[in-house]
Amino acid sequence: MDQKTLQRLEEFENSKQFYDALQFYRTKVTRSFRLKNALELSNPLVKHAVDFFLREKQYQCAIDIITLYAESLEKNGVELDDVAMDLIAETSAKLVEVIEDDDNEFSEADESLLVASRRKFVEISIQWSKSKSKTEQEQECGSYQLHYLFAKKYAEKSSVELAKNHYLLAENPQEFSDFLLEVTKNSIEIEVDLLIAQIVLQLLCIDRFPYAKQVFEEFTRKIGAKTGEKQGFDLPLLNFINILFDVVAKVDVTQYAVIVETYVSEIERDETFKGYLSRIGKIYFGIRDQVPMAGGLAGMLSGLMGGGMAAEKEETAKSHLNSSPPQKIAKFSVPASVAQARAKNAASAIKAATSSASKKPATAPVDDDLD
Repeated sequence: MDQKTLQRLEEFENSKQFYDALQFYRTKVTRSFRLKNALELSNPLVKHAVDFFLREKQYQCAIDIITLYAESLEKNGVELDDVAMDLIAETSAKLVEVIEDDDNEFSEADESLLVASRRKFVEISIQWSKSKSKTEQEQECGSYQLHYLFAKKYAEKSSVELAKNHYLLAENPQEFSDFLLEVTKNSIEIEVDLLIAQIVLQLLCIDRFPYAKQVFEEFTRKIGAKTGEKQGFDLPLLNFINILFDVVAKVDVTQYAVIVETYVSEIERDETFKGYLSRIGKIYFGIRDQVPMAGGLAGMLSGLMGGGMAAEKEETAKSHLNSSPPQKIAKFSVPASVAQARAKNAASAIKAATSSASKKPATAPVDDDLD
């Protein structure tokens, strides 16, 4: 920023003229996007504005300027920029920290407004990244790098759920597995096999087969879960996930029905797994009329993808088709009569294995603040 601009801003700051300062920032940012060096001019302005307004606890002003910035990036077709994405992710993480700080006594209305406003500029930024991305997955869900930066910044602020949600749409298996390992260390209530199984199933639900496998392999290696090639894993649920990768890669619907029923006691340890497995059955095996993925993951996908609800349309997974050749595993054997019945109607077998006793849709309880 030039000296004249800095001097003018200093006057506003010293006199606490927040409204005038906001209008000045808005004018400067808007004008900067009319020039070729838009980011060079706007980035320091926006950072200066956000830091000032957060310092003065003028949170809506901070959100206003970062929202204008995100809108300008999208409307002007600005190419993806690491500095811009970092600024957006950093601002969002700082606002999350403010909102979650118990020392800040917001009224219910003020807190709701802050949450909604923060969510809005995050969604706008994801839409921008979708419009400038090259891969099909990123065009649907948003830039891997942007989601990674969100995840990293949220993790630094100890906002675990938000970080986890964005890691699902990033492309950093090593860091994701490190993050999950840290989560298990910081909570005695979390069971490691349930945590990684949930992550893998969620990734498969959004057609991220290779990434799911990479995260699983990294995580299980780091916790030393594998006991040997013949023995497999020492935890049954990890064995189920490991076999599931092979079954999905082979598109073996009958074997899918068999492993779901074989491991039903493990699956029932988490009520959300039934909904996930129903969706996996739908998009990888073409099985219809299954337990709906209501609420939970469906809502998470809508928020994380910038408002686009990919889960509502008819889908067929593709990510597993180019995976490496599946390893050879021993198939589960069942009585001949049962196997024959399942082979004729695998969909019914899976439906029976995943249906809830209460016949209520399986939901994935995740934080309401989903981005």
